[in-house]
Amino acid sequence: MQNKPVAKIPAQLYIGGLDLKVKETDLYNLLKRFGDISNIRLCRDNHSCYAFIAFKDPSLSTQVQHELNGSEFRNKHIHISKVIQQHWENVANIFVKNIPESISAKEFGEIFSKFGPIISCKLCHDDMGKSLGYGFVQYESSEYSELALKNMNGKFWQGNELMVQTFVPLGTRINATANSNLYVRGFPAYYTEEDLRNAFASFGKVLSVAKMLDNGRAYGFVGFSNAEEARAACECKNNTQEKDFIWYVMPHMSKIHRKKVLREQYLMQVEEWKKKNLYIRNLDKSIDETRLFDICKEYGAIKSLKICKMENIKYDADGNCIKEPVSKEIAYVHYEHEHHANLALNELQKKLIEGKKLYVAKWKPRDALKKLINQSKSQKVMKFPAMPSRGFIPTRAVPFVPIMGKNNMIPFQQIPRARVPRAMAPPIVHQPIPIESKKPPVIKLENIDQYTLRDLGEKLYPMVHKITNQQVVGKITGMLLEMDKVEVVNLINDENRLKTRVTEAVLVLKKAWAGDNDALGMLPNLG
Repeated sequence: MQNKPVAKIPAQLYIGGLDLKVKETDLYNLLKRFGDISNIRLCRDNHSCYAFIAFKDPSLSTQVQHELNGSEFRNKHIHISKVIQQHWENVANIFVKNIPESISAKEFGEIFSKFGPIISCKLCHDDMGKSLGYGFVQYESSEYSELALKNMNGKFWQGNELMVQTFVPLGTRINATANSNLYVRGFPAYYTEEDLRNAFASFGKVLSVAKMLDNGRAYGFVGFSNAEEARAACECKNNTQEKDFIWYVMPHMSKIHRKKVLREQYLMQVEEWKKKNLYIRNLDKSIDETRLFDICKEYGAIKSLKICKMENIKYDADGNCIKEPVSKEIAYVHYEHEHHANLALNELQKKLIEGKKLYVAKWKPRDALKKLINQSKSQKVMKFPAMPSRGFIPTRAVPFVPIMGKNNMIPFQQIPRARVPRAMAPPIVHQPIPIESKKPPVIKLENIDQYTLRDLGEKLYPMVHKITNQQVVGKITGMLLEMDKVEVVNLINDENRLKTRVTEAVLVLKKAWAGDNDALGMLPNLG
């Protein structure tokens, strides 16, 4: 072995896999027992959290890595490696597979540290903290990694035969091997690996075959000696029928690459569905798919059609349970062409079918629909004010009228003072306050058209005043009156529901008035 210059002792450690809620003080408390810490830098984004730690004594980094690498901290297995400024060869990295589940990260590192100085050692775990059975080791030199590969590959560890190989970067892996390996399915479960080999032997030299079962469904992998043979097998074999099954043959892709491809395909389909798919509601229960097809086909060729159904349970005279599907009065119609879908959208909205007017709209993805519904609900509940406003002012006078507040706050009701002696109380304006106004009368929903928004506000104002205070009652009443008229009536009829909405309004005002202590001081504490 050639003599290598001694590497400078790293001054920093990298700690990865941290919980998103970890703070710098948590890391300090974890590491202070090893020695004086000169710097902690914590980095986080929406999905990951990691840190860089520097000790005053750089030699402590080896001890910290040895003791804490792979340990559990805040329910997460952390990964600790040395931060080296110079570039290290990729060939000094090795990949280890088939590691026994009982082996800890510390034991994993101790075994491979026998062959040379380690920069980084990582044993991979799932979200539940269970070992995935594979890991990575990075040495300071390729000579150390070659020594580990020579001594550990094929060695048995607690009954498991280890597989150790030089780590290959993902991009290189895909370019080198993806096109020579095939993923196959569709064949029956009784097929053996030898049957698979024979099925593809005519296209070239088959290097490897693997057959697997997933809940009785068979699939497998076939590896050829070169990409040309694999491509020929894919083109000739895919989607061909053999006996009672159809072959599905595609180039093998890594999980990450496959997810990316499937995601792209799905997004392309979604764009097509948004243009050609119609959502129909308020169908009569008597209309079946055949009848709906006849109604819709006059506007263009239909690719697919579905009426959503639910299971209806009945019992006959003998008490036997009878299940039958019943229409949910909702349907989806997918046209071959966009202009046919647009024509159907315009025409179906004008039609009465079985005496019912249809609701017809372009289909939207579930996520987009949820977002739209949530936005609509939030707009109906209340507005998020940026500045305090006048709010609702009832026509009836109230016993107390506040003067002009701080920060140009407008009082909720002003009464001219010029003609009122200073010692006298303000006169009652408009109409007297009836005794029963302390408890507003219940409003029936069928009579809702008889009430204006002002009428509802007159009934809501004293109820809100009872829950809050004179300073914000007008503001909060005004916010509640932004809601749907039916919901306002429900608030008047249900004091518990009203208190919930008032509490929500107070929270909104707290957020809107953050930083203005005078305004925040007016808000009631509803607990």
